[in-house]
Order: sequence, then structure tokens, then C-alpha cells
Amino acid sequence: MRWRLVEAFCWPRSHTVIIGFAKPKRCMRFRTIVRCRPSRLCNETSRSSTYDEQREIDTARRYVKGSRDAVATAPDVGLIVWPESTYTAGLPWRVVEDGFTLPADSGVTKAEVVAGVKDAQDLFQRRAADIQLALRASSGKESPPQLMVGCSVIRYVDGPVQIFSSVVGINRNGRVANWYGKSHLVILGEYIPFGHWFPWLYSLTPLSPGVVPGDGAATWDIEGAKVMPSVCFDTMVERVTNRHLRKLDASGEHVDVVINVTNDAWFKNSAILSHHRRCTQVLAAAHHVPILIAANGGPTVSIDSSGRVIDALPHQTEGFLIANPRRDSRVTLYQRIGDLPAWVAAFLCMTLMASAVYNRMRRPPDVYRAWSETVPSR
Repeated sequence: MRWRLVEAFCWPRSHTVIIGFAKPKRCMRFRTIVRCRPSRLCNETSRSSTYDEQREIDTARRYVKGSRDAVATAPDVGLIVWPESTYTAGLPWRVVEDGFTLPADSGVTKAEVVAGVKDAQDLFQRRAADIQLALRASSGKESPPQLMVGCSVIRYVDGPVQIFSSVVGINRNGRVANWYGKSHLVILGEYIPFGHWFPWLYSLTPLSPGVVPGDGAATWDIEGAKVMPSVCFDTMVERVTNRHLRKLDASGEHVDVVINVTNDAWFKNSAILSHHRRCTQVLAAAHHVPILIAANGGPTVSIDSSGRVIDALPHQTEGFLIANPRRDSRVTLYQRIGDLPAWVAAFLCMTLMASAVYNRMRRPPDVYRAWSETVPSR
């Protein structure tokens, strides 16, 4: 049984990652190829604070071309992954929950919203099927690859409309199978503190209100492997992924591999790119789970279940990466007890500090006077 994945990402200096997977009894084997094409698109995006739909469409077209080049090189791919926000192209995935509400002044009915969402879903999935058809033509294979794409998701609920920075899973038939919403939003990048209570704060910035965290941890079953999707700083803010992995493990879902897609082009070549990788290494070692990062302008890296970097691309470079992460059934002590030792250590430190302050406050003033008289003057 073989499982292959393509992650297409990173313009400029773009990386298109192809990961092949074979599932023996005790391990899994990935074969990863990263291919790059230079472009100024990300730099232009980082300088712009206004929404540009045409730029999104141009980005998606570049990713399609890069993905076609990738599958022509490795025809056996079964899954193509694009990073954060690269697939939207003015057409986010939309979902409607039962019992959703509309503002009184919306000017539309619920039936019209439901019909409009259905039309948008059909268009979204037709586009996915067209991309898969192009990939099938490039690979020469009869079966198209699945897609795992960074894309905005809009959800209509009982309350304000929700917007997510997400990964959407699309099966071989061009139908959306699942989606995962980013858990950790970037302060002042995706939301304004207290903006929920004071919406007028958003009028002072280029940001739009409505972006919310996702519903939490998720696993996608891809050819028998449990893949946990992750977006952006979910792996750099370790507590987010720690919480997800421990929650899934407690429910009996042992994650085989974590795939993080991110857009780090905003940070250029700053130290935060290496910091992102190092935090991810700590996560991999803490949970004995291999982690792959597909980064736009950042750390494109394969990390094994002991936290070691098996292979990586230099930031902002072109090339390809071949990785072979293995499934690891070991369970660490951290998975069992989490941050308990750290909390105990913090409690003991606070207790000792409080005790020292208390004893000093109880000491009579004469003791301090007598002590100061014994200290020789300089």
C-alpha cells in the first residue's frame, strides 16, 4: 500500500513538496521532493495591506503549474498539499450550519443564502476537479491525486458569520471531505485584542473582523495513516499542538504524522524562521511523532520522531527534499502527564519566594538596624 503527497507552496522561491508513503507493519516511509520557482508575489503581498483578488488568482495559477511540474517528475503522488491561504483565489469554501441566523437588515432570506452556498460549493468542487484533471494529464496516471489545500473557510452559524484560515481536504472525486481551522490566531495579524467587544478597532487597521479559531484537533485518515493537519504557528506555539496531540491520544487516535503548512514569508530571513523549526523539533521529540513543515519562505523541513532534522531546505532557496519519516509507536512520559512537572516546579518557586517575603516582613526593624551596624562602612 502506497501513499504519496504533494505539498505545493512558497512563491517566491517556491517549494513544491512531493511525499511518498508506504505502510509496512511497523513504519511508514515518505519520499519527499521539493521544487521551487522564483517569483516576487509573496514580497508584493507582504507590502500590501489591501485585498487583491487578482493576486490570489495569480497565486493559485502558479501553484497549479508548480504542482503539474511536480507530478510530472513523480507520477505516483496521491495527495497534493498547498500551504496557508494559497488556494482561495476569491472562492473560499462555505458551509451552513442548521439553525444559522441572519442580521435583520441583511436583505436576503435563509433560502437564498442556502442556495448561494450550494452554488459556491459546486463551483469550488468543479475547480478542484479541473485541477485534478490537469494533474492526471501531467502524471499520465488514471487516478487523480487528492488535494489538501490552504484555503479560507466561511461558516454561517447562529450568530456572526465565522471566517477561518484553514486546510481543506478534497478527495479523488473532487468533493470536499473535511477541513481544519487554524487554532492559534496571530495577534494583530488576524485579530485585534478586544475587537470582539469593540468592533470599531478594526476600522483603524487593514484587518477585517470575523476571523475565529478553529474547532480543535482533527485527524485525516489517508490510506490508513492518521495525519494531523496543522496551520502556521500551531506548531511554534507548542501548547497548541501539545494539547491537540494529547487530546487525540487520550481518545485512542494515535497520530502517525503531523503536517504543518505555513506562510512565513512575512518574516523574510529573520530569526523567527529558525525559531519555528526549533519549536517543532521539541514537539516531535516530546510526542515521538514525525513532523513535516511546508513553508512559504520559511523552514521546509522533515523532522523525525526524536526531534532530529533529517533534511531541510535553506530558507528562500530552490531545490527538492527527500524525506523518510517513520511511524513511531513509543509513548513518552510527557504524553501521559503533560506540563505537570513544570507546574509543580513553578508552584515550589512561588512558595519559596512567598515564604522569603513573608519572613522578611515579620522580622522586627531592630534586627535590620543591628545588622546594618555590623556591616563595615566603605
